[in-house]
Order: sequence, then C-alpha cells, then structure tokens
Amino acid sequence: MWEQIVAHAGEASLHGWLATILFWIVIILSLIFLIRKMFEGTQLENEGDTQKTLDLLKERYARGEIDRNEFVQKKHDLEH
Repeated sequence: MWEQIVAHAGEASLHGWLATILFWIVIILSLIFLIRKMFEGTQLENEGDTQKTLDLLKERYARGEIDRNEFVQKKHDLEH
C-alpha cells in the first residue's frame, strides 16, 4: 500500500514539473513571437519611409533644387 502511495506521489510530482516547464516554454515563446512581430512592423515602416524620402529626393533633383552630385550622395546615404 505504501509503495502505491509513494509511486503515485512521484508521478504527481513529475507531472507538476512537466506542466511548469511547458508553461514557461509557452510564455517565453509567446514573448519572442510578440517582440519579433513588433520589430517586423517597425522595419516595414522604415522601408516605406525610405521610399518616400527617395521619391522626395528625386523630385528635388527633377526641379533642379539639388545637383547630380548631391543627389547621388544623398541617395547613397539613404540606401545604406
């Protein structure tokens, strides 16, 4: 009888540890997923901003507000 009680207590303890470990794994993976999603959105916004800036730079060059050398330098700076 005592052997059954001790065996059952050991199983319950093991299940408790497994549940705790799985819980923390889910929490950590969820945080990693959320953080990656936040930075993906920021990266897409920055790419859109860069494209808008390049379009504005092209317009300034087309209107003659800046010369070719300045255009090429600023374009290079924006792309890198």
